[in-house]
Amino acid sequence: MTRNKYTDDDAVYFEYIRQIDELYDDAKDIIYNFPAYIGAVNLARYLSLYEIYRRVIKHSGHVADIGTYKGASLLFFAKLIKLFEPNNSTEVHGFDWFKGQNPAAGDDSSQAGKYQADKTRLQKLINSQGLESVARLNDLDLTSDLDAFFAERPWLRYKLVFLDCGIRAVMEAVLSHFWPRLIVGGIIVLDHFNDPSSPSESGVIDKFAAGAEMLQIHYTRSPTAFLVKR
Repeated sequence: MTRNKYTDDDAVYFEYIRQIDELYDDAKDIIYNFPAYIGAVNLARYLSLYEIYRRVIKHSGHVADIGTYKGASLLFFAKLIKLFEPNNSTEVHGFDWFKGQNPAAGDDSSQAGKYQADKTRLQKLINSQGLESVARLNDLDLTSDLDAFFAERPWLRYKLVFLDCGIRAVMEAVLSHFWPRLIVGGIIVLDHFNDPSSPSESGVIDKFAAGAEMLQIHYTRSPTAFLVKR
């Protein structure tokens, strides 16, 4: 196994995950006492998304969650919007085709078939929490369906785009459509910039946002970067 700067921490964490079934009473226990169970790396991830969201809260526009999967970041943003923007029109729009990764040449082939999810189950999760007016699911092929999506919704503008997919064709299609619709001062969050798990992500960003300042939240390993549209 190739060692990296996270090897020792990950060994402890995944051993903890192996034992997790012995360490809680039931699902309600985890929900009510989640800080006792969440890993520090996952906690840092959501604290960083909160911090980035707070940077755009004064701006008008929606939030886009690209690569929604089981809805963790989508529902996190929906709850932030409900808490901090109850009287604004802000929504979070989730985009996925729910079929899993389909890597091509230049992508990480080990991701093939991963991240399949049940859209119906996710929609029930949204509805059961009363978030259907804030969180909108869009089931589409991002490489071919965005032209029609935006042709039907020419008014849409975004203040925050969370890009978590890792497939070159998807990233190129997303950025070609969302970059022009990202407001000045808006932020694109990148989950795999400068990371071997998404070999083409850095180059795609260079293509669409050449010269942009790549920033990071210093306490999290993921997301790896974000940029502000000037």
